Amino acid sequence: MRAAIYARVSTTEQAKEGYSIDAQRSRLIDFVNSQGWEIADIYIDDGFSAKDLNRPKMQRMMHDMTKKHFDVVLVYKLDRLVRSVTDLHNLLQLFDKYDVKFKSATESFETTSAMGRFFITLVGAMAQWERENLAERVKMGMEQKVLKGERNGSYAPFGYQLTDGQLFIDPKEAPIVRRIFELYKTKGLNHTARILNKEGLLGRRRKQWATFTIQYVIDNPVYCGKLRWNKDSRSEEIITEGSHEKIISEKEFEEIQRIRKSRSSYGKRVTSAYPFSTVLRCARCGSTFLGTHRRRKSGALYKYYRCSGRFYHRNCDMPIVAEWKVTEAFLERAKWKIDEQTKKELQVEKEEPVYSDRDALEEELKVIAKRKRKWQEAFANDAIDVEQLRANMAQEKEKEQRIMELLTEQPQETVEWNEDELLQHLQDIKSVWSDIDDYSRKQFVNEIFESISIDTKSKGLLGPRDIGVDIVNFTLR
Repeated sequence: MRAAIYARVSTTEQAKEGYSIDAQRSRLIDFVNSQGWEIADIYIDDGFSAKDLNRPKMQRMMHDMTKKHFDVVLVYKLDRLVRSVTDLHNLLQLFDKYDVKFKSATESFETTSAMGRFFITLVGAMAQWERENLAERVKMGMEQKVLKGERNGSYAPFGYQLTDGQLFIDPKEAPIVRRIFELYKTKGLNHTARILNKEGLLGRRRKQWATFTIQYVIDNPVYCGKLRWNKDSRSEEIITEGSHEKIISEKEFEEIQRIRKSRSSYGKRVTSAYPFSTVLRCARCGSTFLGTHRRRKSGALYKYYRCSGRFYHRNCDMPIVAEWKVTEAFLERAKWKIDEQTKKELQVEKEEPVYSDRDALEEELKVIAKRKRKWQEAFANDAIDVEQLRANMAQEKEKEQRIMELLTEQPQETVEWNEDELLQHLQDIKSVWSDIDDYSRKQFVNEIFESISIDTKSKGLLGPRDIGVDIVNFTLR
C-alpha cells in the first residue's frame, strides 16, 4: 500500500508540545515500515496552523490524491491534519471519493476497518451539528445587529451607495425613487414602470423597470429610514430604525402602503393563486378558463385550468390543461408579436368611463350579494345541483369584481406599449418567475395582458395528461 505521510507543526505548538517535524517524520516512517507499506510522498507544513485547509503542502496532497499517487494518508495525530470537525468531514468525503484510506499512527482514528468507517458517520453527524449551531449563532448575531440599527446586507438598495458598511443617498438614483413613490399614488405598478422607462429613468446598469422591481421599491421601508430583515424567512420579520438618511418621509411611505393595501383588497389581480385564471381564453369557444386543483397520491398539488364553455355550457371540447404547461408556453414563447391591428388599438386614446353615481354601483354590489345568497339557498333546497351553483356563483363573482374595479379605478393617461418593451418585461419576469409567489405572478400577467387565447396540441377531448399548450393570440391592456 502506498502511503502519503503528512506532518504539520506551528511555531507555538513546537515550543509548547514538542511536536517537532523530525519527531513526527521519524515515527511515521517507522509505522510505514511496520505495516509493510511503501512511502509515496511526504508532505510537511512547517509553521502553519490547522485553522483551515489553506496550507501549501495540504493543497498539494489534495491535488496528488486526485491523480491517484497514494492509497492511504498517515498522520502522527488527528490534530496534525485538522482541528475543525467540518474540515475533517470534507477531507473524509474527498478520501472516500478517490478511494484513499486514512490512518492516525497514535490514535484509533482510521478508515481501514468497519469501525473506522463507522467513525466517518459520526464525524458527518458532528459536522452537521456544528454547521447548524453556527447558523443559529450567525442568525442571532444578525438579529442583534439589525436591532442596533446596523445593516446586514452586502449590496446597497437602489437609491443608495454603500461606503464602509453605511448607506448614503445616491444623488442620481434618489430622485428616481421619489418619482416612483409619487407616480404610484395615482398609477398602478405596471403603469409606473412604463412611464419611468418612457422618461428614460432606468434602473442600475440601464435596466428597464418592471412590475416586480417597482413593487420591491415601494414595499421597502429602507427609503423612510428603517431597516428590514428576515422578510423572506418563516421567522418573524424585523423592522427597526436605521442610521441612514431618508429618501422619503415615514408619513409618505405609510400613505403608499395604505394605497397598496386598498388596491390589493379589490379587483381580480389577487383573488386567487392561479396566475392565468382571469386572462386565459379558450381559442375554440372564447370562454374563460377557471383554475382548480387536486391532491395527488404523493401529496403533491396538481393545478390545472378548465374551459368554462365545456364544463358549464357543454359547447366546447377543450381538454383540461395543466398549469405548468400554460406557464411553459408563456415563458418559452419564442416571439411575442404585436400585430398592426393591436398597434392601432394601442394608439387610440381610450375614453375612461365616468360614473357620477357611485351609490348606484354600491347598490348593485348589494343586489349581487343577495343573488349569491339565493343561489346558495336554492342549492340547499335541491333546486339546483352543485355544477349549476358553481357556474352561477362564478358569473356573480365576475360581475362583483368588475364593479369593484370601477369603484377603485383611477383615470390614467395612455402610455403606448412597444414590442421591445414587452419583450424586456417578459424576459425580466422569466428570470424571477420561480422566485415569486402565485399572487405576484397573477399581478404581473393581469397588468400586461387583457387576454391570452390558448389551444392544445390535441384537437379533441382525448390526449395525454399534461398535454402541450399553444398560445394562439393575445391582447394587451
